[in-house]
Amino acid sequence: MKAAAVPQGPPGVAICDQAWRLVRAEFWTALPLYFIGTLPFALSVAWLWFVTTNDPLALQQLPGIALATALAFVWMKTWQARYAQHLLARLEDRAPAPYGVRAFCRSAATQAGLQSLSWIALPLALLVTVPFAWVYGYFQTVTVLDDGGSASPRALSRDALRHAQVWPRQNHIIFWIYSPFLLQLNAVYHYVVLPGLEAYTPTVLQFMGYLLAMVFLVVSIPLCPLGVVTYLNVSAAIATIFFLLKTFFAIDTVFTLAPDTLQNSATFMVSMLITGMCLDPLLKAAYVIRCFHSRARSTGQDLRVRLRGMRAPSITLIGVVVLGSIAFPAGAQDNTKTIDPTALDAAIKQTLETHRYNWRVPPEQVDEAAMPLIGGLNAMLHDVLMSTRDGLERFLRSLREFLGGEPDAADMEEAARGVAALTRFLRVLLVLLSVALVLVLFVLFYRAWARRRSGVVLETDPADARPTPDLEDETTSADQLPEEGWLELARELQARGEHRLAIRALFLATLARLAHLGFIHIARFKTNRDYSRELERRAHVVPDILRTFQDSARVYDAVWYGTHAARAENVDRLIENRERLRGHA
Repeated sequence: MKAAAVPQGPPGVAICDQAWRLVRAEFWTALPLYFIGTLPFALSVAWLWFVTTNDPLALQQLPGIALATALAFVWMKTWQARYAQHLLARLEDRAPAPYGVRAFCRSAATQAGLQSLSWIALPLALLVTVPFAWVYGYFQTVTVLDDGGSASPRALSRDALRHAQVWPRQNHIIFWIYSPFLLQLNAVYHYVVLPGLEAYTPTVLQFMGYLLAMVFLVVSIPLCPLGVVTYLNVSAAIATIFFLLKTFFAIDTVFTLAPDTLQNSATFMVSMLITGMCLDPLLKAAYVIRCFHSRARSTGQDLRVRLRGMRAPSITLIGVVVLGSIAFPAGAQDNTKTIDPTALDAAIKQTLETHRYNWRVPPEQVDEAAMPLIGGLNAMLHDVLMSTRDGLERFLRSLREFLGGEPDAADMEEAARGVAALTRFLRVLLVLLSVALVLVLFVLFYRAWARRRSGVVLETDPADARPTPDLEDETTSADQLPEEGWLELARELQARGEHRLAIRALFLATLARLAHLGFIHIARFKTNRDYSRELERRAHVVPDILRTFQDSARVYDAVWYGTHAARAENVDRLIENRERLRGHA
């Protein structure tokens, strides 16, 4: 018996987009937890780098600095686990679990025991290449699932390994988009491995090391695109800050006195640390969402969250439908009909002969000799191309004589064959271009004739061909029709007396109008409050636009989501607000 296929998880790109929105939603509550743990480790790494590269007595201070860096690493991983648990609580629609000193110490011990292996396992997995993404996802999942509870490190490791093995494509896409690991590995190779090769290896190995460094640099760009872009932006921002201080406040720094210092290893290390702190919160959030969906395969937690967010009227309606279907079961009806095979074949043949299926008919063979126009055009093109060929032959002969050699018969014959081939190609190309020009002229004349005959202007907007959206569907957005399309739909609904749907169509027309003016960007996940905030930022110079939109939103929310009855005066109010918006913009 064939085993059941494992259901595919959400696409990796969708996970990354949801991670960005999750971090933005928890910007002031969860993100400080991440930086409380990460900033000390970043400072300790920068301190370790500065001491080892600039202090001649670094060996005496190295043990203490290394111990401080190791403690800062455990501190960082513990707080990152707390950050991930906060995001996971947001996804599961619950309050974060209390986090006391005992839970913190248990989490620190777990992270110190498991994450310390990453410094050995990740380089080894990178050498093998294939299992690297799974190993990387395992250590990220260890951070996400550690809630400081009673689970043993072995159980946590087993659970993280199980989650890291599901949906490998999704895992690779998340790593490709958000992980700065390859960029950081490139920095370690350039500023740690290469100096060691220069000091302790012969010239041949040094050359191989520099060649491998170039390969790493070229490969890092397509394999870590967001990391490269972020690093370039951070480096440009650092340079800009110091030059602005010089420009506006006449403050000289080492960067303005010697601009070459912007390319030293210390500046590179600082830029790399800032780049990691920009991308790593998004990476952790993506793995939080990944673990949430992986757990939901067995727990159904995603369904519980959706059901918890459903409104009570919707649940009541579902109950009524279910009870009605039980009380009044639909009688089985035998609607099967006998179809005559001969009539069916005739109907299929008649359908295939319509204009819609003309593409199935093979093209007709055209006799050029029977068409004087094509024959004359062919002769004219032949004369032009023959003249071009003769001119090219004379030019080549003159060029050979000018260079000091007599024309050779074999060379001239080879050149003539090349010119003949070029002539045939140009001939075919000119015929095709001529046919295309004739077709374009025919289409233009036909459109002009049809416009004159019908007396209406032909619309070319592809939006007119869109199907009419379902206004009852909550996923319908304002960008599915232009403003005039929503208005026409609203007029039809108002004429039929369906005021509730007319109010929704008018409100979507208002959103389409504001989006056309560039004041908002339409997105399905945005609420009316989000659109109000966009108007506060972008239309602050015309405050009446914000007030008008908020008034329309209040009417729409009260009718569509609330219990207010839809009346004709509500429709008139939205029409007045839309006209007021057209008058301002």
